[in-house]
Amino acid sequence: MNLWTSMLFLGLIGALIGGFTNFLAIKMLFRPYRPLYIGKFKVPLTPGLIPKRREELANQLGKLVVEQLITKERIEKRLLNGSFKQDMIEFIQAEARKWLESGKTIQQVLEEWGFHHADERTVRFLDSKIEEAYVKMLKKYGDIPLEQAIPEELKKDISQKIYSLTTYILEKCQDYFSSAEGKWRIQRMADEFLQNRGMFGNMLQMLLGNVNLVDKIQPEIIRFIQNEGTHDLLYSLFFNEWEKWQKNKISEAEKIVKRENIIPFLQNTMRKGISITALFNKSVKEAMAPYTEKVINQLLPKFVEIGGKGVVSNLDLLLEKLQIDQLVVEQVQSFSLEKVEELVLSVAKSELKMITYLGAFLGGFIGVIQSLVLFFL
Repeated sequence: MNLWTSMLFLGLIGALIGGFTNFLAIKMLFRPYRPLYIGKFKVPLTPGLIPKRREELANQLGKLVVEQLITKERIEKRLLNGSFKQDMIEFIQAEARKWLESGKTIQQVLEEWGFHHADERTVRFLDSKIEEAYVKMLKKYGDIPLEQAIPEELKKDISQKIYSLTTYILEKCQDYFSSAEGKWRIQRMADEFLQNRGMFGNMLQMLLGNVNLVDKIQPEIIRFIQNEGTHDLLYSLFFNEWEKWQKNKISEAEKIVKRENIIPFLQNTMRKGISITALFNKSVKEAMAPYTEKVINQLLPKFVEIGGKGVVSNLDLLLEKLQIDQLVVEQVQSFSLEKVEELVLSVAKSELKMITYLGAFLGGFIGVIQSLVLFFL
């Protein structure tokens, strides 16, 4: 065999051996995925290196991520970076504007967030809170007389209302007794009075002759109603009753009015003052229109600033609670070995090919050197 043939033959054999051994070594990083057995004896070098050291690899990756990649200093530097904060502010502002200018109703938005029948639930919540507040108030102030609980301005207002009420009642009485119905009522009462008086009633009817008793009584009743003394008397009666009423304790007054009447009254007053259904049927844009620009341009930047400082000040605790190293370990261990192999090959495919080619080159080079050595020996 001449020199050139020897160099070509041994170089080719060396290249095949070198390339194949490197290719096999790369494959043995991952395969076989599970240990192989011949009878009871495990085949050496099975499973592959990565399947065999999978747990150790996961732990080392976790440590690497926590100690070298995602460190407190790196995160803090990123959060305090001015451009990062500005990017976050602009992103949150853009997202907030989309939401605040949405044509959806508040009810629809809450439905999307999982809060179904929010209007009805809000009414029930407010009703329960009104009842709770009423019970607490009664427990705290139940032994206090009404006159101490009622503000002086309200007392004056009620006194004026009593005077106006007295005037109103007398005006209605005058209107009634001046009407045909009132005249008929007076006639009926007079007839019943005379019929129940026996002989005295008959004598009185004989004395009056053809005079209609109603024509005599009706003007007197109206004059009595119009008399200022009547107004003063009725006002005095009402006012004295109001003064007596104020002497009652709040708990005693409640027993008279009854709780089952008071609480529904307060709840209905709240519902009339605040139309819950109308509020929830408003669009987000309509409801937030007066506040949109203030929220976007003032509150959100402050929120991002305060939130960033809060995260930085509690970064140690946050990283401890997140347990990033454990998350990495769990994630790596959850990957199938096929997925790990695919992932590594997708990243380092060209480099691994170059290792195979390098093995073939070195094997071929060694084969050529061997042929030269053999030739000259």
